[in-house]
Formats: sequence, C-alpha cells, structure tokens
Amino acid sequence: MRDIELRIRYERFGEVIVSYCIPNVLRFFLSIATVMLGTVIFLTKALALAPFFFILGYVCILLTITYQTAISRDPFNPLTLILSLGLLRFGLPYLLFYFGAPRSGAQNLIRLLSLTESHLILSHILWIIGLNALIFGWFAFPRRVSDPVDPFDFSIGPYATVFAGLLFLFGTANIATFVHLNADILQAVKTGSFRGQQITPGTGIYWYLGLSTISAASVMAATIIARSRAWYHVALVPGLVAMGVLWILGGRARALTPVVIVALLVWYRWFSRPDRTVQPFRILAVGAALVPVLMWFLHLSNLYQRGFGIRSLSLSFTSFPRYVSNAVYTDIGDFQGIAGAVAVGGGVLKGNTFGVLFWPLSEGFPIGRSTGAFIVETRMGRDGFGVGPTLIGDAYVNFGLLGVIIVLSVFGLVLKWLYAQFVQHRIRPVIYAIVAVYAIRLMFESINKWSELVVVSGFTGIVVIVSVFVTTRSNPTVN
Repeated sequence: MRDIELRIRYERFGEVIVSYCIPNVLRFFLSIATVMLGTVIFLTKALALAPFFFILGYVCILLTITYQTAISRDPFNPLTLILSLGLLRFGLPYLLFYFGAPRSGAQNLIRLLSLTESHLILSHILWIIGLNALIFGWFAFPRRVSDPVDPFDFSIGPYATVFAGLLFLFGTANIATFVHLNADILQAVKTGSFRGQQITPGTGIYWYLGLSTISAASVMAATIIARSRAWYHVALVPGLVAMGVLWILGGRARALTPVVIVALLVWYRWFSRPDRTVQPFRILAVGAALVPVLMWFLHLSNLYQRGFGIRSLSLSFTSFPRYVSNAVYTDIGDFQGIAGAVAVGGGVLKGNTFGVLFWPLSEGFPIGRSTGAFIVETRMGRDGFGVGPTLIGDAYVNFGLLGVIIVLSVFGLVLKWLYAQFVQHRIRPVIYAIVAVYAIRLMFESINKWSELVVVSGFTGIVVIVSVFVTTRSNPTVN
C-alpha cells in the first residue's frame, strides 16, 4: 500500500511540472473543509451542528495519523506526535466530560475560571480547527517526506564529550547559584517548595544559563549513541541526570525535557538500523504501559513541589488512585486553557504575547505578556500564576479565530520543513531532537517557551560548532 500510489501529473512537452499524491490532496482538502465548517459554527454559534463537526474533525485527525505514520514508517514524526498527544490531552477529557465521567477536577477548574457549557463546546471546536489548520500547513508543504534511506550520523567529534561535560558543570553551577540567591539550597531540596518562591529581580539570568544542562545532556547522549553500537541505550543516563538537576526548580515538563530529547535520539538511532522492523502495535503497547508511569511521575512531582519533600515518594503511591480521576482533566488532560481563552475573547492582546519571538531583544519592552497569566487575571482576578493556553489559545487571544488558522498553518508548514531537512540529513539529529521536543512544548504549553528553545538550541549549537572546529583543526583530514 505504501509503494503503490495514485498520482496526478501535470506535464508540458514531456516534462513533469508538478505531481500530487492523491491521498495528500484528499487530506489537504478535507482539512480545509473541516476548518471552514468549524469557522462557520464558531462564528455563528450554531452549536446544534457541533456533533457533526466533531465527527468530521476526529475522522480527519485519525486518518492523518494513520496515513502519515504509514508513509514515513516513523510513528514519532512531529505531525503524528502532536496529533496523538492532542487526542490524549484534549480529545480524551472532552469526551469523558461529555459522557459524564467523574468531574471533580474539571468542575473545580470550571468554577474558578467561571466557564460555561458554551465556552467548553466552543473551545472544543476551536481545538479541532487548530489541529486541522496544522494538518493543512503540513500537507501544504510541496515535498513528500518518506523514511530516510541512509543511517543518521550522530557523531559530533571526539571533543564533544569534554565540552558537553564542562557545559553541564556550568549549567549546574548556575542552577545552584539561582536557587541560592532566592532560597536556602538544602531547604529547597529537602522540601521541594522552591517553585512557589518569590524570585529576586535580576537573578533570572542564572535560570536561563542553567538550561544549558539540557544542551549538555543532549550532546552527551548523541556522542554515546555515535560511539556505541550495542549499548546506545546508555545514552538515557545523561538525560536522567539532567532531569534530577532541573527537578529542584519545579516545572515538570521542563524536568522531563532532557529525557524526552534523549529518548527521541535513541529512537532514531534504532530507526536508522537497516534491519529495523517497525511494529505499530508493539509501540502502542509500550506507550500504553508508559502512561501510568508518566502519571505517577507527574503526581510525585506535584507532591514534591507542594512541600511534602521526601515524604512525596510514599504519598505518591497511597494517593495515586484519587489523583488519576482528576489527572484526566488537570495533568494528562488540559482543556481549561483553551476554554479560558474562549471566555476571555479573541484578539484582546493584539499580538502582545508573540513579542516573545524577538527574545532577548524583547526584554525591557512591554511585549511578550503571558496569555495564561492574562486568562487567570481576567477570569479570577488573581496574579502570580497562569494556565497553559497552548499555541491555539495564544493565537486566539492575540489574533482571533483567523489568527488561529494562520498561526497553526504556518506552524505545520515549519514542522514539515524541519522534518524534511532532518530525514534528508541536512540537520544534525541532536539539533532536530531539541527543536522537535520544544515545538511540542510550544504547541501544548505556550509560545512563551520560545525563549527556552533559543537558549537550549543556542548552547547546543555552540558546543557542536566548537567541537567540529577543534576536531578539524587538530586533524585537517577529517571531513
């Protein structure tokens, strides 16, 4: 099925001008139709048509996941990852909520943000519009991306490990300095309550420099993978160590970031083996088995950050069943951010949040305001924290419904270009893994994670460039 495709070819004097794969064209226009129908329903508030739209939207998403995974033979390509995680984080809690599953966690969020049933339905529509706009952008990219022919080259140079080790020490020292300037280090480690600490102005630079631990762990993992044929799974160790260092700062997604980056590198090391056999059902089984482990880790981290300290480990097991019933809506699921964005209104921030794209030049200017914090301030009258609006919520609050369609389409186009460059060996695996993981965080958290992406990818690029430069200077025969 993968090798036999029906294509439309436009020719002139025997020369192929353009060639379209019909499955791509069908998904392209199906995503357009879904976006157009959702736009009409969203603007007219014709909620009676919502069930039909939901069916169409979910069919388009599921067909895209199936097709893209089959054509690339890579279940961890960016489009499949984002759509699958989208179904888990938004589709699952929406459906459970509609069918009357236990709602205690959701009801608290709905009450705190003063959300109505109309807000929930419209946010569900907006979410499907956003994902289908992403699909539209992905298939709008003119080049079809299939699985790579040649193995990926993970080598950076013999000096990469040294530079990465020095960078890891540098990042750890900056994290320790940041914690020391804002709290007692031993007390912060013991209680785990540093996340709620009032941050001293001017110390944020140490926080940004501390993100270099993610870069160092990624480079170390790539080096281990390049040098080891049989034991490349050991590359997960640097990611786990970096997670332990970052855990004290709070932010569970940030702590998991180096582990996910390294896991993606390990996957592509296995994926580039000539004797590989991708078994989707086995991958689904492993993913399903990892979900409760991930939920337990999120619960453990939540207890630790609430000040339970060492006792969090025992409490995480005894209170886990009660946590699961709420986590579907609050941790694994996350529909309150988009629902809050709908309640606030479209275009009210007039693009202010997206000023973060000019970071660090945006520092010192009144731009880059957090959409999540704005939602909490507007709906709850409180400051100091925010919800995760997702890229869809960011686009809606800043630019309105048209902004959601444009921003997500461009995002899908960029993701397709990035993946195409990677499988054609034009981007180093370590750089691709970092950008891909942060793209997922941008999608499901906020565009405000852009500054982290700039710092982590910047440090990684410096290590790669310096390592390659030193290697070529010491041995001019090396290509």
